Amino acid sequence: MDTRYIEWVKIWEKTLEQIGDVLQKENIYPLTIKPPATVDEVETVEKKLGYQLPATFRHTLLHFQKR
Repeated sequence: MDTRYIEWVKIWEKTLEQIGDVLQKENIYPLTIKPPATVDEVETVEKKLGYQLPATFRHTLLHFQKR
């Protein structure tokens, strides 16, 4: 298997774990689908995580919603 893919999966797993930790600490559990996030909301979560979310996930949060 391509080592880049394996690394990508590891990064996503760590990101999802940390997002789950933040959601639990903020009592925002379970994860729900709502309208797109604002840039300020995404930046607030990134500050709590201590790093910027992957660009594709960030784009999804900012531009997609349940229809």
